[in-house]
Amino acid sequence: MIQERNAVKKGAQHFKGVGSHALLVTGKHSAVASGAQKDVTDVLDSLGIPYDVFSQVEENPSLDTVEKGAYFGLEKGADFIIGIGGGSPLDASKAISLLMGTKESTGKDLFNKDIPMKGLFLIAIPTTCGTGSEVTPYAILSLHEQKTKKGMSQRLFPNLAFLDATYLESAPPSLIQYTAVDTLGHLLESYINPHASYYSNMCVEYGMGLWAKKKEHLLTGDFTKEDYEHFLTASSMAGMAISHTGTSLPHAMSYYLTYEKGVPHGKAVGTFLASYVKACPDKKWIGKVEKMLGFSSQGEMKDFIERILGRLSIPEVEGLDCAKALLSNHEKLANCPFHLTKEMAVSMYKESLDFVG
Repeated sequence: MIQERNAVKKGAQHFKGVGSHALLVTGKHSAVASGAQKDVTDVLDSLGIPYDVFSQVEENPSLDTVEKGAYFGLEKGADFIIGIGGGSPLDASKAISLLMGTKESTGKDLFNKDIPMKGLFLIAIPTTCGTGSEVTPYAILSLHEQKTKKGMSQRLFPNLAFLDATYLESAPPSLIQYTAVDTLGHLLESYINPHASYYSNMCVEYGMGLWAKKKEHLLTGDFTKEDYEHFLTASSMAGMAISHTGTSLPHAMSYYLTYEKGVPHGKAVGTFLASYVKACPDKKWIGKVEKMLGFSSQGEMKDFIERILGRLSIPEVEGLDCAKALLSNHEKLANCPFHLTKEMAVSMYKESLDFVG
């Protein structure tokens, strides 16, 4: 991982020898608006490396999209991948890398851990400060047949990541707010987690310190260059932490809001963070979290997050269905350090959302 201003151009030598034809995987806006894509293409042009651009990655990328991207890349003869953008393009680039690197595979194989898959060389360049996807092996894809989102069973770390906080400066304030709250989710969910370790907690504690120093600016949406640096670094620290632990209940609870209601991922995750912390029976744990984040109580943290995100509402029957589904999500339950009962699940949804109807 290389982190500095103008990282891509200063690190141009790292593009040598990784492949002969690049596939750039991006969304429809941030890669170009941030200047990141031009920095990459300038370097590739200077090195005489041809490239093609697949810019069709949507928010919450679908399995259909990554299959389409892989087919496009193979057709063009690409042999390494450069993912540029927020979490969606970076996640999609991992899936595309695996499908291109294992040519006989299908999209469904991404969700089968018993099928060995090998990805192409992957470079990740984030333009937001939330997912930390540039330092994690995870990718979340939308499965339209099942009307839900799901993490790949296959694991793939990017081979190289360039972090440049100047790419965040073109993002709308709301995007920085939502992605920074997603970072908070990763920090909290990896800390309040049975798989937490000395190393993951070290990443969390450093990340929380950076996040806390700049958190008040999330209320106004008025950010400085130093703010962008802090939030980008915190995001990567949080990504390193969840690479050890995985995410827990708030991420599981968020998927319904993002898939069915179109709520941005960070906003959806943030909606459930306070109720997750409150549900934790270890009050010493909660006290440590509050101290690191600079809150005097769990209630103050809840109010702070709601001032950034607002509150969401859903029909009561849907909320109760979500609580029931949460209890069957064994992957996320395994990352929760306390036993979740039906009553607790319902309470977490009621505390986090306004039920209507």
